[in-house]
Order: sequence, then C-alpha cells, then structure tokens
Amino acid sequence: MVAPKIARTKYSRHKAGAAARGLSFTLSFDQWWALWEPYWDRRGQGSQQMCMCRAADKGGYEPGNVRIATNKENHQERALEYRTKHAQRKTAYTSSHPLKAFGQAPVDWAIGRDAFREYEEEEEGV
Repeated sequence: MVAPKIARTKYSRHKAGAAARGLSFTLSFDQWWALWEPYWDRRGQGSQQMCMCRAADKGGYEPGNVRIATNKENHQERALEYRTKHAQRKTAYTSSHPLKAFGQAPVDWAIGRDAFREYEEEEEGV
C-alpha cells in the first residue's frame, strides 16, 4: 500500500512531539511507515486501537526500540514498570530505615514531644 498523504503529516507530528519531550527520533519515514502500514486503519486512542511503543518506555524512537501494540498493552507495560520501580524503592527505603513498621513514630521526635508535653504540664500547674 502506498502511504496516504496524511501519513507524512502524522510522521512529522510524531517526530516533533518526540523532540518536544526530549526523545530522539531516528526513524526515517520509510521505517516508520513499514511499522505502521499493517495497522494504519487501527491507529487511535481507544484501548484496542494501536500506538507506537518504546521498549519499557526508555530510549528514543529508534529502529529496534519500537513496536506497534494496542494502547491497552502499552498502558499495562507502563503500569508494570511503574509498580516494579516503586516496589524496589519501597524495599530500599524500608530495609535501611530505622523504623521497622509503618505508623511507628521516630524515637527522637517522640521523646522530644513527650518532654515538651511534660514542660507544658509543669507550666500549667504552676
């Protein structure tokens, strides 16, 4: 199939959008079109429509780093990446943090608060 005229416009907008987000875009129009051609009629924003995805949402739009998938697949991949990243962060914070459980007050703060409360009670009693 010969690329429709609108495809060149979409390619230019895609390239400009990537540049605006600080992402490299080294795909030529012919490479971009070769990826899109089988799915051209299914492009869009719905969950079952197609989009161009970067591997793990990292790197630029470069040969070997992009694929065409449904928006739903792309969203699920990003959500998994997000959960994995934050699970690692949570583990890193809690394993080295002096507090063993959530909701436990920091010892220095609790001691300071209680000392302040005792001082207030003394002042009120005088």
